Amino acid sequence: MSRRLLFASLLLSAIVPVALHAQAKAPSEYDIQDSLKALASGNGSAPAPQNGGPDVERGKKITAAAAQIDAFQAGNKKVQFATQLVQLAAKGDPGKEPMQAVTDTLSKALIETPGTEGKKDKPADSYMELARLVRYAGMTTTVSNPQLANAEAVLVERDADVQKADFTLPTLDGKKVTLSQLKGKIVLVNFTSAACPSCQGEMVNLNLIYQHFEPQGLVILSVTDDDLKQIGNFASRNSLKYPIAFDTFHKAKEQFHVDQMPRTFVFDRDGKLVAESLDASTQAQFFRMLARAGLKPQ
Repeated sequence: MSRRLLFASLLLSAIVPVALHAQAKAPSEYDIQDSLKALASGNGSAPAPQNGGPDVERGKKITAAAAQIDAFQAGNKKVQFATQLVQLAAKGDPGKEPMQAVTDTLSKALIETPGTEGKKDKPADSYMELARLVRYAGMTTTVSNPQLANAEAVLVERDADVQKADFTLPTLDGKKVTLSQLKGKIVLVNFTSAACPSCQGEMVNLNLIYQHFEPQGLVILSVTDDDLKQIGNFASRNSLKYPIAFDTFHKAKEQFHVDQMPRTFVFDRDGKLVAESLDASTQAQFFRMLARAGLKPQ
């Protein structure tokens, strides 16, 4: 064998194991499913109340899951995995960098497989989630196509509906509250349920925030379709001080386009919608939303 052929043979023998090793390390569908299940279990789907900054450990797990999905083969399954990860990451506060990593992963999946279609001329969930990340979480994306533009337009239209929404609802204390009559106050409207673990953590945090900032003109209003006994027992056990309103016929929920709970909307003193949540929020995230309405810690 010539030296040239011998060298080529040795080089090939070195490259092949490396290639096979890299292929073996590629994440499988089951690897990704396990990562998503781990995030969804325990506090993954119901993040504990956080008073300080982001949940660093959860952020690391979310970033690792994003890397797994990023390395997965292109196709609809990858888009589905990336969309699921976005929905899990939106629960709580994993930090800005993990959220951008999730956004980048979904963006790449949609660039690779842009044909994901919605139903009845509605944008697909994947494009809606991406549009929500950009509009409400301040993330950036390299995706540029009509489907994302359509999703963004849907969010603009929904926010316009929220801006002009009004309701009069009975409250837990036997009174009534009308949203439009709260103008002049900073108003946080929180759609919630005592049966939702994430919602429970939010209500405890909102109670603390309300007691501290109510003298500065903050109104917190939780809106629920729970029955009186269910929410009343929870409010009593946790000594909730802020108003809880009953949306028995889901009229407020429909006006605000709430299709999952919890969801939070913040209005400034002029009645302008200035912030809304992706999903469950920590105390720090509530403070950031309220800061956009002009409320500042003293």
